[in-house]
Amino acid sequence: MNKKAAFTPRNVQTGQRADKESQAQLENLRQEFERVSKMPQQLRQRVTDSEYWCAVCFQTREQLMAFLKVLDIPAKENKYVDGLVLAQKLGITLPPAEVRFRLSDHVDKDFLELTEK
Repeated sequence: MNKKAAFTPRNVQTGQRADKESQAQLENLRQEFERVSKMPQQLRQRVTDSEYWCAVCFQTREQLMAFLKVLDIPAKENKYVDGLVLAQKLGITLPPAEVRFRLSDHVDKDFLELTEK
């Protein structure tokens, strides 16, 4: 029995488009790194500061899912929850903040889809 292995044929056009899209994404990333490296030190510190987030841990995944369910936060958003959304759902008023930077003009279509639900 000499059977040939069944391979899914590669669509050359799709592969070339994916290559071009990947190259474009890498170029955009390179440009962002270059732009950030040219920022004034104070702004760069604020943009890269990791002191504005925290982690909340539970004993089990079931506890996490119960917590998210009570707050009506989609389970697929279980790793990173927007602090402003969480504060609002818990009835906490946060002081206003003026955020004067945005690292990227790129809007991830998956994230956009989450905000439109």
